[in-house]
Parts: sequence; structure tokens; C-alpha cells
Amino acid sequence: MLQHLDLDTARDRAGLDRELERLVSEGALAASDVQHVDADGISWFLTTELAQRVRASGAAYRREFPYIAREDPSFFDLQVQADDAEDRVLVRGIIDGVLESPQAAEVIDFKTDRIDAGEVVERALHYDGQMALYARALERLLRKPVAAAHLVFLAPRLIHRIESPAVDRFTETSDASAQRV
Repeated sequence: MLQHLDLDTARDRAGLDRELERLVSEGALAASDVQHVDADGISWFLTTELAQRVRASGAAYRREFPYIAREDPSFFDLQVQADDAEDRVLVRGIIDGVLESPQAAEVIDFKTDRIDAGEVVERALHYDGQMALYARALERLLRKPVAAAHLVFLAPRLIHRIESPAVDRFTETSDASAQRV
């Protein structure tokens, strides 16, 4: 649902409600699914500084950014070594949001985990690998560093920022690649 949301219209709860009505009328969202939307969490996000930056960025913010990456198997498990130097794991993914500036990019990833505020830091650790994978793919595709990843936890209404996602913890292989799909 977030990929279809007009952020200029949806700046608060009233705007979000209008957007939900529009999405239902256009067939982008089933009326029966509206009750499952975390409207309070999304309304909160719409008022954050990050949402304001996204709004102000215009076309520099890309939603549902698809990519394909080839990774050495050891990226996922340091105990695994490929028998053949050409063996790679093919990863297809979609990044919720990419906020790009001339100098760097930032990942925005929405999380719907039903957790309390006190659990956010611990839960964010579970997403380190995902954010590192996103950062590696983006750095290859955009040819610029990823400055941060923002995990937007809607239920506890917290944004966990990861500076320079763990990309540098992993060894870069010369034949690793990524492409936008």
C-alpha cells in the first residue's frame, strides 16, 4: 500500500484516510484490506522529518526499487566456500525506498513487526544482513556510497538509523555484480 501512497496528499491522518479511499476506488487496495492497514503507524511516519525529506526530494526518492545481485556464498555464511570460483548466489530483491542525493544514497525500509519500543534495537540487529545486502547492491548500481539505512518500525513508531550499513564488514569480490530490474 505504501508504494501507491501520494505523500503530498497524505501528510497526516486525514490525508491518509483520503488516500486510502482513493486507493480503494482505483482498485489498488481492496476495501476489505483497509482494516489491516496500520493507519496510526503510517500517520505517525508521515509527520516525521524523514517523511518530510522524502517529500522534498521528489524524483530522487524511488519506491519499490528492484534489483538482482550476484554474491559470493560466503557473504551469507562465512563457513561456506564455493567449490568453483564462478559459483554465486543470485539474489532478487525489492528495496522499499531509496533516497538519493548527488553524494550518497539512503535505504528506507518499513517494518511492520509488532514489537514494543524497547525491542527495536534488538530487532534491528536481525535486519543487519538485509541492509548490508541492499547497501552492496545500491553501491554497485548507483556508484555511490550508502550513507544510512532507516528501519521505520511502524508499530512502536520509531525509526532506527544504521550509519553506513554493514557493507564494509564483508569482503568485496571483484566479480560480484548487481543490476536494476
